[in-house]
Amino acid sequence: MHRLLEKQIKRYLDDGQPRTPALKAFVEAVSEAYESADADRIMIERSLELMSQELTERNADLRSQLIERQRAEAQLEQLLSLIGTTLESTTDGIMALDKDGRLVRFNQRFVEMWRIPDDITAFWEHEQMIGCICTRLKHPENFLARIDYLCRHSGEESFNLLECLDGRLIEHYSLPQPLGVDTVGRVFSFRDITERKLSEEALHREKEEQQTLIKKLETAHNQLLQSEKMASIGQLAAGVAHEINNPIGYVSSNLGSLGQYMEKLIGVIEAYERAEPDLSASPLLEEIRSLKREAEWEYFRQDVRDLLKESAEGITRVKRIVQDLKDFSHVDQAEWPAPSTLSAAKSGTTRKWSGSTAPSRRWSAWLPSSTRCS
Repeated sequence: MHRLLEKQIKRYLDDGQPRTPALKAFVEAVSEAYESADADRIMIERSLELMSQELTERNADLRSQLIERQRAEAQLEQLLSLIGTTLESTTDGIMALDKDGRLVRFNQRFVEMWRIPDDITAFWEHEQMIGCICTRLKHPENFLARIDYLCRHSGEESFNLLECLDGRLIEHYSLPQPLGVDTVGRVFSFRDITERKLSEEALHREKEEQQTLIKKLETAHNQLLQSEKMASIGQLAAGVAHEINNPIGYVSSNLGSLGQYMEKLIGVIEAYERAEPDLSASPLLEEIRSLKREAEWEYFRQDVRDLLKESAEGITRVKRIVQDLKDFSHVDQAEWPAPSTLSAAKSGTTRKWSGSTAPSRRWSAWLPSSTRCS
């Protein structure tokens, strides 16, 4: 019998009288009910204990998952903050499109660069923002065609230069946005390079000016060197002219005297020739004639006069060259004398020796090899 039922019977029915079969059956039924209730209670308590333990474990798991999720959300928030700060801190304008070519993100520099009004950026109107960009470009159709092409070819990179109506130059660079093995969008960056281009052009102009200045300095330097060379040549020419002038003076004087002597000598010989008929009976006549033939007297008489004349002309030309050297040596003149006079005198002298009036064959053997005619 159940102890609780036994306690109740002792308390209320323990009068010493025997129990009837019906009562016994009732008591047994109640005892079984008590025992069944105890078994059910124990089972329920055990179930509740197991459920409590499972709930505790699940609660711990959920708490751990919540902590991990909060940590992941904090990291994601930090990462989004870093990305946002990076986007806003860059000097480039950034525009991000999804895989359908719709605007999903941009930074403030992008808005400032393309001067997009606040009422358009506030509602992220894709068509209006792209249209606002097109109003700033010289060739908006090329820009739109390029975006359409890149959206259809999601894996390609792109770089080109955009010209604005206000004269600005914008570099346009685009990369696909990968997510795993898929491409989920595209990022565009815009950089204003107007100042850099202006600086490069200014640097290029400055370099050209420097090159021009360098050429002018080289020209001036060469002219200075040429002037110094010409001054040195002029001093040398003055010295040469002075050294030549003295011997030329007495050579010219001696040639004049020699010419006079030769004319007198030829006159004496010609006087002897006129006296030859008077010597027909003399044995000396044949000896005189033999000597004249050996000396080639007729040729000698004319050739010696030609030689003296040519020598006088050569001396005259040498004097002219000396005078030209003196004129050339005047380095303090405003302009240098033309060298044609000096060259003409020299070439005329050399042509005189190479012309038809060559030195006599009788005297050519005595000339130096450098002046001997061929």
